[in-house]
Amino acid sequence: MSVEEEAKEVDSKSDRKSLISRLTALRANEKDRPQGSGGGSSKSKSDKFVPTCPICGEKHWPFHPDVPCNNYKKAKERERKEKAEARAQARQQRKAQASIDAEERARQRAERKAQLELERI
Repeated sequence: MSVEEEAKEVDSKSDRKSLISRLTALRANEKDRPQGSGGGSSKSKSDKFVPTCPICGEKHWPFHPDVPCNNYKKAKERERKEKAEARAQARQQRKAQASIDAEERARQRAERKAQLELERI
């Protein structure tokens, strides 16, 4: 039973006042909610579609093709930083792999030396 139907059936003034206050609060909440075109289902701002800019890669509506994106410099700087970080990470991986390979070669040489000494004896 809805609040409006309850209000019609209530006889006492105090009950009627409480129901009316609940009804006005519900109506105020309905006014605050934005109405969508999908049959009463509303979309929040986070659900709305915002395209990704092909120039800067951020989510915003693109400008006219003749007007450059405002975030172009920021996007180029971000690309440079990402590229530098990738190079640094690759350099660290090569260094770590080189030290592992050097240890492995040294271990293999030591094993060969020990094997040769055992054969001589």
